[in-house]
Amino acid sequence: MKFEKADKGFVIWWIDRQFANVPDFPTSCCAKSDGGGKGSVSRQHVLAYKAWRKVSTKRRTIQEWIDTWLDDTEQEQLLKAIKQNDHYKKLNL
Repeated sequence: MKFEKADKGFVIWWIDRQFANVPDFPTSCCAKSDGGGKGSVSRQHVLAYKAWRKVSTKRRTIQEWIDTWLDDTEQEQLLKAIKQNDHYKKLNL
């Protein structure tokens, strides 16, 4: 999944919102609990969050973080959100 330079701000916002609102983001890092509930925070989840906080605002480093930490489903969700955001930006012109 690649994104344009113009979408960089939106990508940063989207990932920040996912960390704030989705407890098991990124899903590849969350350990499944034995109780059958949602995943619990694992060491990998904390590493993903710390790595995100250290990412510079360069598109290349953001892309590397996405490729490393997000699974295919989350990358598709991000791409869909980018396309939807582009649609709304065009409507407001």
